Amino acid sequence: MKFRLGCLLLAVWLPLVIPGQGSQALADRTAAAIAEIMASRYNQSATVISFENHTEWPDMAVQKFYQLLVSGLENTPQKSFEFHDRMVAFSSGSGRFQAHQLREIGFLIALKMIRSGTRVGVGITVFSRRADRMVAVRYVSEEIPAGELRILNQPEQVFAGTGFSMTARLEADSLLMDVCSRAEPNGQVRHYFLSPDKVDVFEWRERRMMRLITLPLEWKRPITPARRIEGHLLVFHNQVGSWLTIGANISTESLVFLRSDGNWEARGALNFVPIRHLEINDTPYLAGMRYASGRNYFHGDLVLMPLTEGRPDRDRLYEKPLPAAFSVDFTARDGRLTGLHMIDRDYRYRVFTTDFEDSIADDRLRGGALAALETDWVALSAYTRGNDRVYFFKTGDGGVREVYEGDFPGSEIRFISPGIWEDTPGFWICLEAPEKNNLHSELQFWSRNPVSQPKETENAEKPQEVGDVQN
Repeated sequence: MKFRLGCLLLAVWLPLVIPGQGSQALADRTAAAIAEIMASRYNQSATVISFENHTEWPDMAVQKFYQLLVSGLENTPQKSFEFHDRMVAFSSGSGRFQAHQLREIGFLIALKMIRSGTRVGVGITVFSRRADRMVAVRYVSEEIPAGELRILNQPEQVFAGTGFSMTARLEADSLLMDVCSRAEPNGQVRHYFLSPDKVDVFEWRERRMMRLITLPLEWKRPITPARRIEGHLLVFHNQVGSWLTIGANISTESLVFLRSDGNWEARGALNFVPIRHLEINDTPYLAGMRYASGRNYFHGDLVLMPLTEGRPDRDRLYEKPLPAAFSVDFTARDGRLTGLHMIDRDYRYRVFTTDFEDSIADDRLRGGALAALETDWVALSAYTRGNDRVYFFKTGDGGVREVYEGDFPGSEIRFISPGIWEDTPGFWICLEAPEKNNLHSELQFWSRNPVSQPKETENAEKPQEVGDVQN
């Protein structure tokens, strides 16, 4: 009797524990069908350029299914082809894709998810760019229990605090406006701290942030009063030398410096705030926006200035209309633009594709400060008073989705900037807590490589000067 009861229990529970049931099985079947289509097409590449949902599944559930599908395609035993994920976001029942980066892609895939009775199916259409015709059509389906759909539609809160952690902490001046970390051509990382009247350049030496040099700033008059002075630093290297651009909401022009023989020298000004140095259609550009005079937001219009022989070409300026925004940044792979991210004047998080025409706004995602890494990670502040929070989003692998988060009890995030700390990319997060100390702020570095204990620079002491002020 015990043996029969055990067999009965095994029969009841077996369907629940066999791998590949439900949504996972549907993703596996879809990946297997695509791999079968590509089996005889060696050394080719493929990407999904269309994904439509015609079921009752909500966007979050479909996005998670797509993540399972991408994982299956990237790890398929069939190695005759390479899969590229080009999804930017999934919203309102359809995916948004980078349709302008298909130069190296040979096969294009369109997916359509439908329901047939109690089963959910995926229609697969494959188009060959070389043959200029459709080469395959497949349909796969799977039974999806209602309970599994509820699980797919739940945010993954259990993992929220496990991915990013604070790995360094510094005490900073209360007037700190921005931080930029860049590796020198020799590999040494330097950190640039922007204040209203100067830029301090530091290196991490002997467990301390040591100041190398100070660059005084002379803004073009008239100086516009601002309730809170905000600004942005950009440092990049090319064949001419090392460039430093500095923009702020107190002046209509950004300052430009060039270091080619060891010293920083002024090189005029620009009428916009450069935010990123990136490539568009194999041409290097400075991309940025303009501050509304004396205000804490950009008033709209993306500005693109090409670099001719490594130098800013002030005679060639391109502008694209964009919404006004509190914060703007770009994602790129190997320096090539993949997307534009912003917090608009309604505090909504918005994503623009590489043509800057198509934006995806999600009313669930709101914030005040934003920064992006070239690795497709975006950090977004929650814009909460007194007890702020930061969200870390992955913009590839199924579109924009929250993955991790961090809390700042009793503090508010002033700004977030991409950075490097001990060769690890991450985010500088500047915090202020007026009720505790209005003379200093706290600067934290958050990365995906957590350590057992956060490193503090000698109990959060101020950086020490080892260089001279450049006059």
